[in-house]
Amino acid sequence: MATAAQRQHGLHYMKFLLAHEKQVHYPWNDVRTHADDFTFHLTEQAVVRLLEHGGSIQFDCSQSTYQIWRAMGLHIPYKGPGYTGSMLATMRHYENPKVAQIGAACVYGPGTGHHVSLVYEPDPKHGDPLMFSHGREAGPVLVRWSEQRKQQPAGTTFLSIAHL
Repeated sequence: MATAAQRQHGLHYMKFLLAHEKQVHYPWNDVRTHADDFTFHLTEQAVVRLLEHGGSIQFDCSQSTYQIWRAMGLHIPYKGPGYTGSMLATMRHYENPKVAQIGAACVYGPGTGHHVSLVYEPDPKHGDPLMFSHGREAGPVLVRWSEQRKQQPAGTTFLSIAHL
C-alpha cells in the first residue's frame, strides 16, 4: 500500500529530478537505447550521486514513472520499465482527477496509451492536479493535467498506486 511517507518520498525524488532537468534526457525519436538500460539499473541513490556530480541519465515517460515508483518502495505489478500498456493492463483504473494523490499516474491516449505523467500536487477542489511529466528532450516539467490533456491524444485514465 502506498503510504503517505512513500508519496512524500516520491515527491522529493520528483523535485530532485526537476532540479536537475538539464541532466535528465529523453530517448531520441522515442527509441530506448543502452542509455535507458543503464539508467534503469541505477538505484535512486546512484542517480542522486550521478546527477550531483554532473552526470546524466536518460529515460522515457514510462521508465521515469517506474523509477520513481521503485524509489518509493512500491511493488510494481509488471516486470522491467514497461510502457503505458503495461501499466494499463496491470493496475486499477479510475477517472476522477479530484481523488488523484501524489504519485498516481495518468495515461493519455486510447488503446495502450501514448504518454504517462505522475501527480505532483493533488487538486481535490478543482480536479486539475499539477503533473510531473517527462515526454521530451527538454527534461521533466510540471504541467497542469488540463494542459497535458490538450497536448496528447484524446482519452485519459488514472492509475491507482494505493495498493502497490
